[in-house]
Amino acid sequence: MAKSNSIKKDWSQFKLLGGSPCLDFANTVERDENGYSQEWLTNYVDLIGWGEHTQLLTPQQVETLLSEAAMHPHGARNVFERAIALREVIYRISARSQPNKSSQKTI
Repeated sequence: MAKSNSIKKDWSQFKLLGGSPCLDFANTVERDENGYSQEWLTNYVDLIGWGEHTQLLTPQQVETLLSEAAMHPHGARNVFERAIALREVIYRISARSQPNKSSQKTI
């Protein structure tokens, strides 16, 4: 699959091992006993790059989303923050941790 010219991160190093897009999404951060050891998603462009890497987004969708983000950076930041909050809820559920009230609201 052709990678968008706008996506700079090398996603070839990110392995899709979760068996499902939601688990692969939860794995976009590597966790250790001290917290996060590697964060793959640091901004909206990374989020879109992950979507392209997983083939959940087509190249045309990627270009459209990136164009929209350039015109509406605050909206893109909001989407990114909501995606990260959702990722944390998915992680807690998959790790069999009890979701808190904030997690339930996110879902």
